[in-house]
Amino acid sequence: MKFTGVLILCFGLFFYGFSQGSCNVNFVKESRWEQILKKAKEENKNIFIDCVASWCGPCKRMDKFVYTDCKISDYVNERYIAIKLQFDSTTNDDESVRAMYSLAEEINRKYIIAAYPTFLFFSPKGELLHKDIGGREPNGFKSLLSEASDSSKQFYTLLKRYDNRKLDPREMMQLSKMATRLHLSKKSKIIAYDYIDNWLMKQPDSIILHPSNIAFMGDYINSSNKKAYSFFRKKHNTINTAMRDSGYVRSVYNRIINEEYILPELYITPFLGSDKRVFKSSTPDWELMYKKIRKQYDTSYTNWNILFAKIDWYREQALWENLGKVYVEYFNRYGVNTSSLILSMGVNTVCWDVIFKHVNDVGVLNKSTEWMAQVLKAQPDVPEFIDTYANLLYKVGKQQQALVMQEKAVSIAQNKESYIENLNKMKSGIPTWKNSK
Repeated sequence: MKFTGVLILCFGLFFYGFSQGSCNVNFVKESRWEQILKKAKEENKNIFIDCVASWCGPCKRMDKFVYTDCKISDYVNERYIAIKLQFDSTTNDDESVRAMYSLAEEINRKYIIAAYPTFLFFSPKGELLHKDIGGREPNGFKSLLSEASDSSKQFYTLLKRYDNRKLDPREMMQLSKMATRLHLSKKSKIIAYDYIDNWLMKQPDSIILHPSNIAFMGDYINSSNKKAYSFFRKKHNTINTAMRDSGYVRSVYNRIINEEYILPELYITPFLGSDKRVFKSSTPDWELMYKKIRKQYDTSYTNWNILFAKIDWYREQALWENLGKVYVEYFNRYGVNTSSLILSMGVNTVCWDVIFKHVNDVGVLNKSTEWMAQVLKAQPDVPEFIDTYANLLYKVGKQQQALVMQEKAVSIAQNKESYIENLNKMKSGIPTWKNSK
């Protein structure tokens, strides 16, 4: 059975507190940028813009628990002209919010607000000094305010120094990481490659092999033409030892293989971190892809990457029978890893979402019952796992064994409805699966 749940992905931390009396940040209701600049100049204050959306939970929590903190509100009110801009629109927006729509559009055009909350810090002249993303608890926001007032930590101040070739090379790593956090991936890569190729690779091994530098290179190497790639090839074992991970270099190579050989064959344009992947319509030439990879890497790398490419391709094309056979090849080659609950859940997901729901090949179905038997040996009392195993047994015609397992799932499950439904179908000889192609 498939696990169900809610995965909440949002910026910020969950935090609790109480408002500090009548303290609050004084957000100015001014819709014209020129007037905001005029006010900032007259009062000799910087400008702070809190970029929010009506649906943003962390934004609401900050209104309730952060901007009402007296130390924060006093600090912001003393040093900033504070503006709150809502970047979506709803029918419930009052006139003050509606009046700010055009300014929000202007700010979005210039500075590309891609997540909420986003914080922008400007000089009195309107020069963007610093930017950050994500909800904060009071102490975290105090730290952000401190960074925003420190020219040695302001992102855009550092970026200006970098562009003018005045930034210490040792500060480039952090600047690249900041750019990544702000979704400026192109700029982040430019800075990273500059740091790696033109400074780091010229240092002695004692510096290059520091774990922080290795990790940074590992995150950004995406081509076998990079200087760092050659270093990784020469220092393979030394790097793994430094990272205390015998598979670290392998993981870097796998990503490079994916970038250079797999993605260009599967997608119309190489996948560069966007969620919008467009698959090619023609079936990849797996044999040719294998030969290309094999010229540069041994069979262990080649087999691994080709298998995962096939999994991506067949799943996208809904070629379930092919996908089922690839999973058989995968588990035959690498085994069924049930060493943790999370890994067992992964096996369960393959068996339920792919094989039970979509595959009719008896050989594949029988293999999947073997995999789930191994899962249950490691995790014997998880009702979802038992239910998957029972349904697979039932699909391959082992009705009595299936009934025993399904009754066990019913007996230990808290929410029994779907388990009982499947049990009744099994007793009546009715398929518990839908026929699919």
